[in-house]
Amino acid sequence: MGRRVRDFLVDRRVRLSVVICLLVVGLNLALGQLPHAFYNYRDPVAIMGLLSLVAGLALRSWAAGILLKGKALTTIGPYGMCRHPLYLGTTLIVTGIAIIFPGFINSLPALAALALIFGLTIRREEQRMANKYGTAWDAYAARTPRIVPRLPETFLQGWSVAQWRRSREYNALLAATALLISFAVWSELVR
Repeated sequence: MGRRVRDFLVDRRVRLSVVICLLVVGLNLALGQLPHAFYNYRDPVAIMGLLSLVAGLALRSWAAGILLKGKALTTIGPYGMCRHPLYLGTTLIVTGIAIIFPGFINSLPALAALALIFGLTIRREEQRMANKYGTAWDAYAARTPRIVPRLPETFLQGWSVAQWRRSREYNALLAATALLISFAVWSELVR
């Protein structure tokens, strides 16, 4: 893949993630797939989707509340579990949305596109981090898995509401809440 294409995808990863999520929803709607009633505690698929979405939001909020972007190498909290908890959180959110729709298989191409974008982003970010932090990055990367987390020694060390707000992570929380409310209203209107 050419550098210009890679940079285009990486630089627009947030917008593309939103578009991919909307495509997952749109495709399932076009195919006549109604979402599970995620609030129905008797529907295990709906609960699994909701749990994945909430876990992703929680992980993103935790990571955004700790990350000192551009100021220091963050190695505590979720960054002590894996090097890219924000991308893991987003993956959990999109997977949860895909699960809430009964056409999960229809969502696999969108999830694959998201994996490609995140893979390219991670590679570029890790190159930049290695250049900026040198041996400190090398030591961190050697002891911390890239995506699949390991158990942390501490959970909330270094997390703050102020940092969470500066990272504007509330946008993900608001968007997911609006999406869930619209799913609930829509499910009730269609039934």
